[in-house]
Amino acid sequence: MEFGLFDQLPCAVTQQTAIRYLDIIAQSQLADELGLDSVWLAEYHFNPRFSIMPAPLLVASAIAQCTKNLKIGTAVNLLPLHQPIRLAEEVATLDVLSQGRAIFGIGRGSNPEHYEGMGIPVDQGRPRFTEALEVVLKCWTEYQVSHQGEYYQANGVSVIPKPIQQPHPPVYIASNSHDAAQVKIIPTLAACVAENRKKAEAILRPTIENYLGVLRGGRSRGSGRAVTLTCEEFLKEYAIVGDPQECIDQISRFKEMFDCQGIMFWHNVGGMVPNEELSRSMKLFADKVLPHFK
Repeated sequence: MEFGLFDQLPCAVTQQTAIRYLDIIAQSQLADELGLDSVWLAEYHFNPRFSIMPAPLLVASAIAQCTKNLKIGTAVNLLPLHQPIRLAEEVATLDVLSQGRAIFGIGRGSNPEHYEGMGIPVDQGRPRFTEALEVVLKCWTEYQVSHQGEYYQANGVSVIPKPIQQPHPPVYIASNSHDAAQVKIIPTLAACVAENRKKAEAILRPTIENYLGVLRGGRSRGSGRAVTLTCEEFLKEYAIVGDPQECIDQISRFKEMFDCQGIMFWHNVGGMVPNEELSRSMKLFADKVLPHFK
């Protein structure tokens, strides 16, 4: 199984933006040292309590310079909100800077505030996504790109640099409806490994409550199940939490349930876990849990 980190970098009113960026860079560096496989960075706009990471590729470039083996992915770049030629250039640059470790995770996004803020009609999300992906792949695989579409045009432009990975970096598309036999299934779960379950839950509760509070507050445009979740339900259904053996058992259960090929650990869903506590959890995971699955 593959194991990685995920973060969308929420920032409470009591926290500093610069420190939160240093946190994710330090956590990624530690993940690289501990032998984890990847780090995944979300793209989110206009709601700092929920996320202060509107430009994940810039953060990814910083991570690339202090890691050696960690794959660096976006989960996800909101493709309809980008000019695809420019985005192709930026992802290719990340692939060069990381010596071939970039992963291009993309999605349409479901938050109307993002589309409103960027001046793009939300009903254009699906066609813009399809056309933009076509343009990005042309930029990576063709010497000169020509494209005359509904939303994007190019007349024989040479897009440089090309990615190191050939024919291009892996492309992951966020979806709820693909055939499971044709895709990688990598669930995102909160996580904390500690000496015992009581301590692990005590570490996670404040960050989960903060995350759920933002959803209930409405600015994140949360809906359905996510808004009605309690912290206890979250810990039971969407978390790997406990002592090392409990975490091994829980990961095995998720693997059996979903036939998943890996897990992205969202250690700090609400941004409230101190970096020191998070680092202890990561080290205990690498020492006691990871060897069971490698």
